[in-house]
Amino acid sequence: MGRMWLAGLALALFVACGASATWAQTGNPSNDAMISRNPAGQRDAIRSIVTQNRFACTEVTNLFAAGLDSRRTAYWDASCREGGSWRVAFPSDRWAPAQITVCGQGGSPAGGPCFRPLAATAAVAEVAPASVPPACRQSCSSQPAAVQNACLQRCASGNTIQAAAPAAGAMVGRFGFIYAAEPPSTAFGFTSGMADRLAASMAAIRACEAVVGRNQCRITLDFPNACGALAQALTSGPTQVRRITTGVGQTREQAEAQAMNSCRLTAAASASMSCRIAQSGC
Repeated sequence: MGRMWLAGLALALFVACGASATWAQTGNPSNDAMISRNPAGQRDAIRSIVTQNRFACTEVTNLFAAGLDSRRTAYWDASCREGGSWRVAFPSDRWAPAQITVCGQGGSPAGGPCFRPLAATAAVAEVAPASVPPACRQSCSSQPAAVQNACLQRCASGNTIQAAAPAAGAMVGRFGFIYAAEPPSTAFGFTSGMADRLAASMAAIRACEAVVGRNQCRITLDFPNACGALAQALTSGPTQVRRITTGVGQTREQAEAQAMNSCRLTAAASASMSCRIAQSGC
């Protein structure tokens, strides 16, 4: 589970000073304030929130309005020139502080998957048969809702590693996944650059389970059409994994920088902890 930071001051400033007088368009005043700004103003507001939380962000290079959840919390996803990717959540209460999470570091919807419409990640597929293995359920939960049942059937039948033509509505591109067991276990599985989404997911979870056993690994990062990295926060004497963090970016260096940035924040309170990149790839 990822860490979430508050960003109340920046939110209060742009709601009070930067929004138009037209409220209640979406039922979320902060979201309405964001919508009322021009693209440059939107990027500046998000950049202020990111930097307020002491992350490097000289420029927001990509900004995406992911939508609102059932509580009318609004989610905006952003990438910075320095390589970080963040999800900023604006609660529906007018003066509630914004919350920022590293993409992929928290449960959905707070931690992503980012840069996709919120509705597209909702679990709306039919209930899978009891005979479907848990690993298949977990892997297929990250598929588009329209093809989740087809994914479950394909996975349960054993056709999980061979590449196949994408079903209608499936994502096309290159896919990567990170699965990991809870620390202090060192077990993880990593795939990147694969043409088949399900194959990428299953290869990663199987690599993790080969070390730690079944039903011990959880998805940590899903990075389609991007590079991913896994960092480990380690204690010294004896060496143990205490925390794991991930990063995503358009280059391996960006992904590693984001993973290490998040790792160092988790290790900052302990002089006996250090961070390392366990694996990265595109």
